[in-house]
Amino acid sequence: MRPCLRLVEEWLATPNPPAGKWLEQWREMLAHWPVERLAEVVLDELGGQTLRQCSPLGPLFTPRERWKLLEEINRAMAAEAGPIP
Repeated sequence: MRPCLRLVEEWLATPNPPAGKWLEQWREMLAHWPVERLAEVVLDELGGQTLRQCSPLGPLFTPRERWKLLEEINRAMAAEAGPIP
């Protein structure tokens, strides 16, 4: 999580950072929260959407890695939902 925290710090160091309120929340979560709690908040359907839109996690992955992760997540979600009636 340290590279993400460094990235958030860089973004917050700019004058009037866009999404400053949410970046402050990211800094708090990355610095102090257990991963399980962070995941619960970020993956929350409603509350996590804004956090996901200004996430420092995206730049850590190559486009290929992001697509692979998205495929895995979509497969897991489809398996969890079960067959469509």
